[in-house]
Amino acid sequence: YLKEVIARYPDTIFEKESYEKLGRLAMDDGRYDEAKETYNKSLTSEKNSRNCHIHVQIGECYEKQGRIEEAEREYLKAAYLFPDVPYWPVNAQLNVARLLEGQNKWDEAKKVYEKLSSLDRDEGRYAKERLEWIRENIRKARRLAMHFKIKLPREARKRFCGKCNNFFNSRNRKIRIRG
Repeated sequence: YLKEVIARYPDTIFEKESYEKLGRLAMDDGRYDEAKETYNKSLTSEKNSRNCHIHVQIGECYEKQGRIEEAEREYLKAAYLFPDVPYWPVNAQLNVARLLEGQNKWDEAKKVYEKLSSLDRDEGRYAKERLEWIRENIRKARRLAMHFKIKLPREARKRFCGKCNNFFNSRNRKIRIRG
């Protein structure tokens, strides 16, 4: 049915919305490359919530494929191409911060959360919570290093994972610390 609408109404909003729905179906089935392709066909030149959301969905496809840098890039497109759209740009930035945390890029994640923490809504409060969590775990890493009289390698000073209490280098490889 959707393909029929696309063929019957080219270059219309019906075509674009049909592509968006096909993208959602492909994504739900785990066909992420197909989803990204059809989502891209559904984009218009308008600066609206629909297009912003599509960029977020494309970012989710990349993320599910494990292509983190591409996911971050797509989320940032949503955030910066559509700054006046409600909800989706903030959601996209939270996704970027979450991905940065997952890569132990604490300073970069903090910058995103700091920007969002001034919002007077749930997302702003969440950003404040994440900032506090990051600060606490960096303090925890420093206390552990001081307790065991460890001179942390420069690159490990900012790459401490509070979940597993390990330090990581710039390639996200675990660093062995000897006291």
